[in-house]
Amino acid sequence: MHQDVSSLVHTIIAVENGLAGLRTLPHDDVQARRDAIENLRERITEADGTPLAGENGERSKFFGETSLGMWG
Repeated sequence: MHQDVSSLVHTIIAVENGLAGLRTLPHDDVQARRDAIENLRERITEADGTPLAGENGERSKFFGETSLGMWG
């Protein structure tokens, strides 16, 4: 259980830091926003490579929504 909690904490920290950086980018700089989202995806996957990372998982939905500006 400790590992699951640790992964969750690291994931939340990575999301918060990633979204903070995303908010500083101009909305019209599509490439910079894509790069920031990909960087965030990599950081989260490093911290927790669970099945939620699957193509239809919640994490994929989160990244799709983030790229549309729903979270940042």
